[in-house]
Amino acid sequence: GFEVKLEGIKQFPVTMSLYDAKGELIMLKQFSSNGIHHQFSNEIQNIKAGLYMYKIDSHKFVTTGKWIKL
Repeated sequence: GFEVKLEGIKQFPVTMSLYDAKGELIMLKQFSSNGIHHQFSNEIQNIKAGLYMYKIDSHKFVTTGKWIKL
């Protein structure tokens, strides 16, 4: 699965953007944060294996990172 840590982020909505290695947007998801974490299981099951970049964006908070799907 794919889980992002959202420690202290209680603003909502939170937007998660997932990009492939070419920089193309693969998924855009809005959700409410519980301030701890959020798991994406159903959303990612049809995504091919590879390296991805993600961006988590909330009202005053932005973070990016890498994710590898095996």
